[in-house]
Amino acid sequence: MDSVAGYIDNLKSLLKHPCNVMLWRLLKSYDTQELVLHGGSPFIEFRGQNPKDILWLPVRPLVASESWFSCTDDLLEFYTVLGGLREQPPAQAGSFFTMAETTNMQDLFGFDSPEFKAHAHLPVIFESAGGDAVVKSPTHEFIWFVLEEHSFKPMADSFASFMRAYVKYRLAHDGWPFDPYGRSS
Repeated sequence: MDSVAGYIDNLKSLLKHPCNVMLWRLLKSYDTQELVLHGGSPFIEFRGQNPKDILWLPVRPLVASESWFSCTDDLLEFYTVLGGLREQPPAQAGSFFTMAETTNMQDLFGFDSPEFKAHAHLPVIFESAGGDAVVKSPTHEFIWFVLEEHSFKPMADSFASFMRAYVKYRLAHDGWPFDPYGRSS
């Protein structure tokens, strides 16, 4: 990689869907962008003025993996270019998954309740720092799984809507993790 700025600028050239461009612009809005290693793996660390406002993006080959679930074009583009974006350091909850890491609800949580079983096969797109998860339905809607309540709540009617909500939330640059409850005072 020649430079972090060059790498980030190159990512933009690979994005055509407005929701992903919006996320890229969020990343560019951070004050500091530097290459760091976590467990021997390279990440670009995005730091805001608030010391808690940090995101990590893995530096990895930008190729789409085979998907075991149906993806819209904007979601597939996200996985290819921005997948693996993290709100917490690697090895902690609080991240989007890469396509290769995406698992289903059963494999991640393993609960046996009847309502959970109806969602067990759904892919987990995002896991919050608190352990909640955003899953994608077969109709391409996005649903929060609220771990503490063992309940499911509608989140967004498309990946673009999900990404708009995520970016709007992160634009506060306060470092508060994205979760189904929103910010608390």
